[in-house]
Amino acid sequence: MAASLETSSLMDLMLKREIPETKPNGSVKVKSVRDRTSVTRAYSTYPLQFMVPKKAIPSDVNAVLVYALTFGGGIVSGDCIFFEVDVGADCTISLLTQGFTNVYKSVEGKTSRQIVQCSVESGGLLALLPDSVMCFATAKYSQVQSFNLAPDANLIFVDWLTSGRIARGECWSFDYFRSTNHVYIEKDTPLLLDSVCLEQGLGGPSISERMGDYHVIGLIFIYGPRLAQLRKTVQLNVQSLAAGALKTPQFTASGKGDKNRTQWPQQQQYPTPALFASCSTVGPEGEGLVVRAASTNTRLMYKFFREQLASLQSILGLLPYADNQ
Repeated sequence: MAASLETSSLMDLMLKREIPETKPNGSVKVKSVRDRTSVTRAYSTYPLQFMVPKKAIPSDVNAVLVYALTFGGGIVSGDCIFFEVDVGADCTISLLTQGFTNVYKSVEGKTSRQIVQCSVESGGLLALLPDSVMCFATAKYSQVQSFNLAPDANLIFVDWLTSGRIARGECWSFDYFRSTNHVYIEKDTPLLLDSVCLEQGLGGPSISERMGDYHVIGLIFIYGPRLAQLRKTVQLNVQSLAAGALKTPQFTASGKGDKNRTQWPQQQQYPTPALFASCSTVGPEGEGLVVRAASTNTRLMYKFFREQLASLQSILGLLPYADNQ
């Protein structure tokens, strides 16, 4: 056992705890061919499908676009989607979806799963920018995304969830949701170990009661030298947004204005912002950024992502979330 532990990386050991023993049903590889980023492998089996559109990226941008699709537009109870993404040195890839990832209702208590394992070599850039996950009533969903980066690799990913099919009266009505994101440098240095878990029936308030007016939660992660300016800009934007959201309290009818702020602190009522965001740096020198956001509707979250990530267009050859205005 000791010998096994010595030869296994920290990343491998952590993944054994998070990922059930199953084989990938999809793989995407990009390599540099004649100094151009090229998709050298796009393999998938049911229920996963990869689409590589031709001429989607301007010829003066050295990047490729791949869509990850599912038959039926979602994941049925008990299914597991597991795919790998390998990004070669100095290559750039955007991995998108074409709509929400629907997670259908749980049958016999079974959990739907999605596993994404990514590696990015020196100078490479992976932009994982999906539309949101949407869990139907009673759905159970578990997602694990792991990223192994070279020290000078680049990564940006978005991970987000909506409350459900509001038009059908479903609002945070799923039974279980868990999303785990692990980012490592050369497998042994953890940069981000993050997990969000929402579960019904724990004896306290329901998920809907805990979420209040918010119907969307999301996360942005940014890392790497090619994304340094974007990271700085987004950090300043989010800090300004957070400060503004908590700047001016309102008072109840019995309050008498700002001069009485110290006399009746319990009567201060901060208005619920339609979108709220916060951020924190990760890494020994703050070289990574984690942004967390919540909004009252999907449109606002799309707008937030689009505005914060607009400068990626010159790198990726596309404007993130441009089709969702």
